[in-house]
Amino acid sequence: MRGTLTEGAANARPARRRWAWPVAVLFGVLSFALVSAVIGALTENGPRTWRISVLAQKLDHLRRHAADYDTLFLGSSRVHYGVDPALFDAEMARQGCRARSFNMGVQALTLSEEHRLVQELAGIGRWDRVVLERNPIPLRSLDLVGTDRGTFGFGTLTGVRLALVDLWTSPGNLLERLWGMAEVVLVGAYEQLGIGRIARLVERPGNAELPTDDRVVAMDRAGFVPIEAETDPVMRARVAAIDRDRLYDFIRQTREVAGSAPRLGERRAALIRGQIEHARAIAPQVAYVVWPHSRPQWAEDARAIGRAAEEGRLGTTPVINLGDPALAPELFAPELWHDNLHLYSVGTEAVTRAIATQLCAAERGAVSGSAPDAVAGARP
Repeated sequence: MRGTLTEGAANARPARRRWAWPVAVLFGVLSFALVSAVIGALTENGPRTWRISVLAQKLDHLRRHAADYDTLFLGSSRVHYGVDPALFDAEMARQGCRARSFNMGVQALTLSEEHRLVQELAGIGRWDRVVLERNPIPLRSLDLVGTDRGTFGFGTLTGVRLALVDLWTSPGNLLERLWGMAEVVLVGAYEQLGIGRIARLVERPGNAELPTDDRVVAMDRAGFVPIEAETDPVMRARVAAIDRDRLYDFIRQTREVAGSAPRLGERRAALIRGQIEHARAIAPQVAYVVWPHSRPQWAEDARAIGRAAEEGRLGTTPVINLGDPALAPELFAPELWHDNLHLYSVGTEAVTRAIATQLCAAERGAVSGSAPDAVAGARP
């Protein structure tokens, strides 16, 4: 009997040793995450200066001049280069509405980054209205590891979740979107498991001035920069490499999109409703703009969003649908396109006027109790 017990104990020891390393590793990871979370809670609650080109300058400007404006445009480079506040204000006045607007567009701003941006703006002030866009999707998140921008978009679990749902419910190549989701998970893990939190405790070398990355930031035009005035060498090189014939072929294909509009999936509709509701933290009036895109699959996405608005699935928020070629065919003239996402200044003027016209019509209709077509994105 004694020999049997001794033999059993001896067999149990190797089994315990086999589990020792996995348990130790798991304990170490959980301990690191717990410690980093405590550090984050103690050090990251207050306001901070984000070293993110364009966004940092615009936030700094609003901190000093928030009361100068009653309208904010939030979005990506399509907003940054695509909405002229002075023209918008003038057109709103011509239509009988009042506006003093600021262009808060930031190159490549994604939905998760916009969510964080709204939180930052809520600490600065409140405005009468905010205009959102259908944001571009995050496809190159690994480029952001270890940067302030990576923290800005993926520093919270909410940011990671929004990015994943955004990618899953968007059009485009499935493999490309799945790879984009994998990158989001990796960057989110870097931020959430504590590596990013610990790294942020170390002061990074750099100039005292906020970075611009050679991009033009023009506060004298309320944040708007005509795309022809951009000096960023990376963007200039990208534009120079565009195959114009191929771009124009895509635009012509997009103009020919026809038939019944597809139905917007409920997850995407819920994502848009959540985006709109979150924006009410900084303004009681929210509008949603779908920008024109050169690719047919994004025109179908725009048509689906327009249909959802008509069906009332996005609430009562005005949806200005400039991405549907049937509603805004004038914006799909090939000569207006600077590249696959942006229009030349002539196109920017047309977009700015269309937003002002439809938004004012929607607001006046809401006051009078009527329901103008602009709410569903029809042409004015």
